[in-house]
Amino acid sequence: MSTSDPSISRCRVLCFERDADPTGALIPLAVRMKLDLCSYKIGLDDWQTLSDVQKDTLQSLPAETPAQIAAFAQTLISVLEKTGANAPRPIASRKARQLEEWANVGPIPEAVSNEIDRCELTLDWQNLDRFSRYVFWHLARKADLEHLRQAFEELVA
Repeated sequence: MSTSDPSISRCRVLCFERDADPTGALIPLAVRMKLDLCSYKIGLDDWQTLSDVQKDTLQSLPAETPAQIAAFAQTLISVLEKTGANAPRPIASRKARQLEEWANVGPIPEAVSNEIDRCELTLDWQNLDRFSRYVFWHLARKADLEHLRQAFEELVA
């Protein structure tokens, strides 16, 4: 399901995520990507204090422009404050530099290329939307071949 405009991300909870976590106890990749974009991280216990409505709100907010990313960050802070959860923590500069590996349309990162090759798949990195690049980057870093295959079927095939 590649899009003709790679700048537009189709963020959503992926089928394999929903199958593995039907109650939404884990932070979905779409929200993880938005957290990375605004340079924040939250604990799983903090995510689990949020209501389904709050989780859905964070999931559905766009994060394509700097203004949208800032709005996501403000909403995140607000919902965490309302639940009494810990405030989001800034991510380390090393992780912020990793953003460049998946956020840019340049050459496919070596780690992604290696894992995709192990799955015997072909990936057109430059034509993927940002969310798809994030998913493949994230799963490749974990060497999660089964989920890489499932993500490929859902996002590309």
